[in-house]
Amino acid sequence: MAAVSVKRSITVLPCVDKVYEVLLLGQQVSRFMDDRLSDAITAYSAKNSCETTLIRLTKTWRADLDSKKVVGVLSSDMSKAFDSLSPQLLINKLQAYKFSEKAMQLIRSYFSGRENRVSVGSVISDWVEVKRGCPQGSMFGPLIWNTFQNDMPNIISDASVLMYADDHQVFVAKESAKSVEKILVDNGERMTKNGIKIIF
Repeated sequence: MAAVSVKRSITVLPCVDKVYEVLLLGQQVSRFMDDRLSDAITAYSAKNSCETTLIRLTKTWRADLDSKKVVGVLSSDMSKAFDSLSPQLLINKLQAYKFSEKAMQLIRSYFSGRENRVSVGSVISDWVEVKRGCPQGSMFGPLIWNTFQNDMPNIISDASVLMYADDHQVFVAKESAKSVEKILVDNGERMTKNGIKIIF
């Protein structure tokens, strides 16, 4: 039996849509959200990368260890995060950020009427309406995702968090291992209740 390679679907946008994205993303939404995005978000940013995130984490942990503290880290992954994004929840969040009604109309239209189909060789499936998820291959997608998870640090208590795309590192440094364990367990339970998958 031949092996079949399964890949994440990518949104293919017409040129007009790409221009629309650049105008909406670069000149409006990105500028509006710049000062509102949490410092804990390090993905899809001109000032950060995977490498700068790792350097920031290891530098912090090393300084805590040098101070004779116990460092604990809880790594989490939002299972199928980009595919499970709720457009209605995102729209509610954007309204809470005081997006104008005209901007909201544009973003609602961006999520409405989306359809996908799959082709394997010469076989093509029927079109199916997409009700959830963040469009892959879209310039707008990364900003949408960062905005969607921007309030996650609010559920973290007595610990620090860094978020790179759908991967999160919750970490804490204390004098005793028991204190570290309790804080991480409490935060892990809180994150699980909010739909975040914990990796042990």
